[in-house]
Amino acid sequence: MKFARTETFKNSYSKLTAQEKKRIKLALGKLEANPYHPFPRGMRVHVLGGVKGEPLRQGDPPAPIWEFHASLSLIITFQYGEDLILLRNCGSHDKVLQKP
Repeated sequence: MKFARTETFKNSYSKLTAQEKKRIKLALGKLEANPYHPFPRGMRVHVLGGVKGEPLRQGDPPAPIWEFHASLSLIITFQYGEDLILLRNCGSHDKVLQKP
């Protein structure tokens, strides 16, 4: 599975500490190994309620946004695209959920 990164994700990732970047990389490795539901329990992946992402194609309904925990307070938001996972944002739980 390929990953694509939004500018928001790139900007958020660049502001993380080295330890946080390491946790994000480890989490993305797990997601790459298990990219689809059902996810292993320890991955803590779930759909965010109340927010939607960009449609895959014009005329499609908005895509769901998923949340994935890299640690207790560090999360990654993403959505599925055609043959890829679009990484939307990363960082502290509260900050990311303001703009998933």
